[in-house]
Amino acid sequence: MSDLSLTKNYADTELLYKADIDDMLTELEAKTNGMIDSDNVASGWATLGQLTIDKDLTLTMGTTDSSSVELDSVTLDFTFSNTYSTGNTIFKVASAEVARIDGTSNNLEIQDDVYFKDRNTTYSLFRLLGTYRKPVLVYIDGDSIDMENNTETANQSLVVFPSGPVAVTEDTAAAHKYRRLETGATANGYGSTHTGAADSGLRVDVTLAANTWYFIYAVRVRYGDNAGNNFIMVMDTTEPISSNETTLDSRYGSGEWVYLGTVRRGFGDTATTTLVSWQQDHQGWTYFVDRGTADDFFGIRVASETISSTTYSNLFTIAAGTDGESIPSIFSALKLDIRAIADGDSDIGANFEFRTAAGNSLHNLPSIGNEQIADGAQGFIIKVPNTVGAALGAKRLSTSGDDYTVKLFVSGFLDHYV
Repeated sequence: MSDLSLTKNYADTELLYKADIDDMLTELEAKTNGMIDSDNVASGWATLGQLTIDKDLTLTMGTTDSSSVELDSVTLDFTFSNTYSTGNTIFKVASAEVARIDGTSNNLEIQDDVYFKDRNTTYSLFRLLGTYRKPVLVYIDGDSIDMENNTETANQSLVVFPSGPVAVTEDTAAAHKYRRLETGATANGYGSTHTGAADSGLRVDVTLAANTWYFIYAVRVRYGDNAGNNFIMVMDTTEPISSNETTLDSRYGSGEWVYLGTVRRGFGDTATTTLVSWQQDHQGWTYFVDRGTADDFFGIRVASETISSTTYSNLFTIAAGTDGESIPSIFSALKLDIRAIADGDSDIGANFEFRTAAGNSLHNLPSIGNEQIADGAQGFIIKVPNTVGAALGAKRLSTSGDDYTVKLFVSGFLDHYV
């Protein structure tokens, strides 16, 4: 071993100051060229299983400063650098290479898959990128909602939270702790005061109301008996818009909630206290597949008017909100069904248009006439942007003849947050 001695020596009982220690460390680093190895330390002098650095510094790992991974002590970021002329920086577990920083391309090349700490580790990053589909909401009955089984495992739902993936397996025909939400239950397991078994249901302090929209979230169980790699579904009245994210983070935990979709309770002026049956697809559209009465189209009735004037008037004006005839602002577009019913047999009809708040025509729509059929009914379907203030207008084609009764339904919506 080469000779290693410091310029200044200290007696056993001599008082040392911080400056003395700093001088020794600086000299030691200079004499060892920045690293202690077999040239200046006896073989087997020390074996470290873990290195802990308690001093603020910038740590560089690599072949040279120009081909390295650097932990910057100011920004606390890892940065990569190279000169395109040095070798690779290789990471190994035992003798097996698991990753490398390529000295030419400066890319981090991973030899195996990436898994998430403290999550369901059977679902890796590569698999999630390749085959994962966000589960859709499934209508069960007027009081029950399921989450789609979206893996090859029976009765299992996988949700990728910002903090990592979580999968739960539950037969919803026998239980409703995780993958089934009952509107008569109160959600348990997301709040710091929650104890006992987890349960899906209404958020604490939310009560059911007629003709109201509700927002469904998957929330990781952080408290109570089932805390850990489990989640529940929570029905809330808070929309998942950007201005509400701080509230949702505080309520459910930052990175521990995922928005699943919106449901509606109440058909409008008929059957107001049950969930409206729906089908949700993987492109963001939700379609209602039931009606309040036999004479209605599918969906929520937002207007039932008699058209008696030859001047346009608005049957329905889009307003943002979560109750009554209001429309949540998270919807991008609406599917509207128009049904016109003549109350006599005179040859009359009606014109329709989709209009701006100022009354300017945006879309000219088909005219409807009863073609001499007593009590005849005709209709059409349109998809329009969910623009606050926009309206569906209607007018009679003639001043003579019988009036038209027009019913308007929201039969579906495009949710760009799903």
